Amino acid sequence: MVVDKLFIIEKLNSSGKYLVSLKKLLHQPSSEFCQDIDSQLKGERIFEILVQNMIDVCTHVVAHSTEPAPPTYGDCMLALSRLKVIHQDFAEKCVKIVKMRNLITHQYDVINHAILYEGLQALQLDFVRFQKAVLSWLQPADA
Repeated sequence: MVVDKLFIIEKLNSSGKYLVSLKKLLHQPSSEFCQDIDSQLKGERIFEILVQNMIDVCTHVVAHSTEPAPPTYGDCMLALSRLKVIHQDFAEKCVKIVKMRNLITHQYDVINHAILYEGLQALQLDFVRFQKAVLSWLQPADA
């Protein structure tokens, strides 16, 4: 099977508005973020959406490969490294990102908003890194 390049490109590009919103959100200092429930909720939702888009791309690529179905979304990110879509070290970081998304989405514990703020700062860069890696991986198939 062949991956649907258009689906992947659209999924990644649709995240642009969330990255813009994230950048605006991170203009406030962590101390303000940790005191403002509206900012916290916005940050949680942006984190969920961006990471879900990463997961959607991951599951699509892996489902259209020879890799066995991964049992978890974290395992899916590791499968991307085996498929040479992202580097192993970055895949391991993506596993942590997915775990943080799970904590936020499922409210497994009280969210430490200082840690969320740090996670949002990292995600601002990591999402773009993921996007560039996937788009670069797609590029040779066009040649």
